[in-house]
Amino acid sequence: IAIAKVDSGATGNGPYYVCLDNKNEAFVKLNGSDSKNASEFLWSHSGTSSSATFWYGKENEKSGIKFTKEGNYTVYLKVWDPCDIPDTTSLTFIISKADVITLNPVASSCNPINYTPSPNIPNAKYYIDGVLQNTFPVNLEYGIHKIKGVLNNECGETSDSIEIKIVQAVD
Repeated sequence: IAIAKVDSGATGNGPYYVCLDNKNEAFVKLNGSDSKNASEFLWSHSGTSSSATFWYGKENEKSGIKFTKEGNYTVYLKVWDPCDIPDTTSLTFIISKADVITLNPVASSCNPINYTPSPNIPNAKYYIDGVLQNTFPVNLEYGIHKIKGVLNNECGETSDSIEIKIVQAVD
């Protein structure tokens, strides 16, 4: 009986979530050692050779796979018992990158402005001077204002900050 599990490199209980790093790579260690009466092992996957490759142990009870592209993948473990009868099981993976947020700079102004983040990403959170803002535009009066955008997904949190100076003109 084929039994496959994830040793490291993914979160969740199926589907498993995997995050690509800044080199667009993610490594997952796989384990089929709980398979019952298995004498031979063969790991395979639903992706292309450019999107996922086994970096060791493709024909062993323990293996490792490297993902290089976002998407949904199925990894299969096929085992054979001593009588050469096969059994197959699978694991499902969702490969993602951390969403990135970048706020465009805003030129200093001599008058109050109505501010809307650019780009304004629907699932991001925006803070102005430490206060969460739910609607835009927001009127910014004289002073120095710190704008922070935060974006989350399974791969973590990214943020960006800008400063907007609104200085009253001197006569």
